[in-house]
Amino acid sequence: MPQSNHLPADSRNRQPERCPACDDEAFSVLFQGTDRFLCKTAEPYRALQCARCGLIRLDPLPEEGDLKAHQPQSPWWESEIYFHGPYADAARRLIWRRQVSFIARSIRSPGPVLEFFGAGGLIAKGLRERGVSALSCHPSHAPLARGLKELGVPAARCRFAQPCFARGAFSAIAALHVLEHRRMPKASLQAMSDLLAKGGRLILKIPNAACWQALLLGQRWRGFDLPRHPFSFRFADIEGLLENCGFKILCCKYFSVLEDSTGLVTSLCPGLDPALRRWRSVRESTAMAASKNLLYGVLTMAALPLSILEAASGFGTSLMIEACRAGEENVEP
Repeated sequence: MPQSNHLPADSRNRQPERCPACDDEAFSVLFQGTDRFLCKTAEPYRALQCARCGLIRLDPLPEEGDLKAHQPQSPWWESEIYFHGPYADAARRLIWRRQVSFIARSIRSPGPVLEFFGAGGLIAKGLRERGVSALSCHPSHAPLARGLKELGVPAARCRFAQPCFARGAFSAIAALHVLEHRRMPKASLQAMSDLLAKGGRLILKIPNAACWQALLLGQRWRGFDLPRHPFSFRFADIEGLLENCGFKILCCKYFSVLEDSTGLVTSLCPGLDPALRRWRSVRESTAMAASKNLLYGVLTMAALPLSILEAASGFGTSLMIEACRAGEENVEP
């Protein structure tokens, strides 16, 4: 629940910036916390909610350099799979199958598909296996580049602020778990709009700040992830932001088997999450690691019924959105 309508004075004697969505200066403080999951910084952040539009943002808003410094230094998908070889490949296919199918069904115009940043090349790989031309785009990151090479996925080094593709080059853009990491999400959406061909589809996936887990757990919810998520979106927030950038939402899904159930367990027991333990460089014996992984898996399965109920009610922990530029809904190849 909001704590107050005005931010208490701090040692820096500063006021937060106006809301980037509606330019309103009034806000409430939802909570204050530090980096609970990766423990890369002890700096406190406040989660502010705009009194006018409801958008949730961090204060202070992390600088680009800080965001980069607080990110994991290895691809997330290397940490999500606890074994190697054909079993790992099968698990990755299962995890991303629904997302790949969603994107493949969304394509309405000819041309390649661009995967931006978040999925580590797995979306592009899945699409290429379906006969769809696809490539992955990432900022300079040596470990990730090695992972993309192993996947056999073409990749380009590119940043939102420095586009390296021609306008209208792509039939679809998949930005899964990208927008919540951006300090200027509106500018990022505008950059993606420039890269879409006529009738092209934009596929977004973001944590849903209106989910049951967020309401029940507050700052302990995995989706807030201070300070790596400068913004937290509800459906109304992302709908307004997309409309402001000239997009129209075509459909939205609320369920992700991977994220809803594992997110609940990670929120409650971050010390059990295999990815977080890897990123924290936790030292543990083989037996201890196996025990924690097993317990994490058991709790994830136990959380699955609640996650299904949560999603069925329209309050799942993630939003999967298909959008296009307004007026291009019926454009066909």
